[in-house]
Amino acid sequence: MLCRRAAGAASEEAVPRRGPARTLLLLVVLLAACATAYVVLKKLDARSAQAPPAASVRQGAFTTTYENGRAGVYFLPPGYEGRAMPLLIVLHGSNRDGLSAIAPFKPHALARGFLLIGPDSFHAEAWEVPNQRGERSADSSHVRDCLEELKAMPQVVVDPARVLVIGHSAGASTAAHLASTYPEMTAFAILHGGTIPGSIGPLRPRGWVSTGTADDIRSPAQVRAVYDGLVRDGFSNLSYKLFSGDHSLGEVEIAALVDWWLGGDGGS
Repeated sequence: MLCRRAAGAASEEAVPRRGPARTLLLLVVLLAACATAYVVLKKLDARSAQAPPAASVRQGAFTTTYENGRAGVYFLPPGYEGRAMPLLIVLHGSNRDGLSAIAPFKPHALARGFLLIGPDSFHAEAWEVPNQRGERSADSSHVRDCLEELKAMPQVVVDPARVLVIGHSAGASTAAHLASTYPEMTAFAILHGGTIPGSIGPLRPRGWVSTGTADDIRSPAQVRAVYDGLVRDGFSNLSYKLFSGDHSLGEVEIAALVDWWLGGDGGS
């Protein structure tokens, strides 16, 4: 123990003590480093201030409203400004609204780059559909008014060749009516729903019909009958799909629908 203490004492004495000059030199070096860091941070802040803001989505409610206050919503993905983008119009099912209807499609709008609108129906539980060709309903007029409001928004450009209107459940018949009546809607999809034959217009756009294998509200046989009826009525470019699931829209069905609409390369 004595030898160890002696060795420790000897090594402590061997360490030179710092004088005032050395302490001052270290302080100068430290201050210089701080000054350099400050200059670098200021330059980074300046670059951040000059850089354009990060792209963000734009969403909100339509000013086009019914007398009861129901309206609908829109969703614009980043980069929409001045760029022609496909448009998806989603018509909700019973006791729903446009906000809930577009929710499952938002991730696809972000990934594939398309505009979304979800109009409300006047009565939450149903849509008013014309009974005869050429007639209009308050709901069909409202959907078109929402579309026109979207087109009038600054820097919004709708690709006129890729406008898909889809209807889930109660919204399906309105989607078929609109696409077969108005040329600005270039395709339609009937999801777990049906049609009112008298409301089908003279146009025969591309169409999609799908439902779930366990749908207990509108059975696969009923939806298949809707598809067969449209084929007999002259819809030649029509797809029929059956997915595992119930009356709700599953992610597999939604993804397949978007891919059918835009194509595997994102929109050709």
